[in-house]
Amino acid sequence: MTEETKEQITNRVLQVRDRNVDVFRRHPHYIGASVGVVSRDDRTLIINVIVRELIDQETLPEESRVPNCVDGFPVRIKKIIELTTP
Repeated sequence: MTEETKEQITNRVLQVRDRNVDVFRRHPHYIGASVGVVSRDDRTLIINVIVRELIDQETLPEESRVPNCVDGFPVRIKKIIELTTP
């Protein structure tokens, strides 16, 4: 079995994100989904689910919860930072 290239992995995570948008949209404060990395030191690709408000997943009905992992890619919920002008 051959190892995937970075480009192949990137394409795969983008496809996984796109296939699962309907799952992510179940979150009551869903805005969008993106692909990123875990951190500057850990370049593992991750799917970010962007929300207006963070909610403890345990308080949501099961059908509204965002999975922790989809098709082998970690999923992180991130609150959007709203910018306002003075």
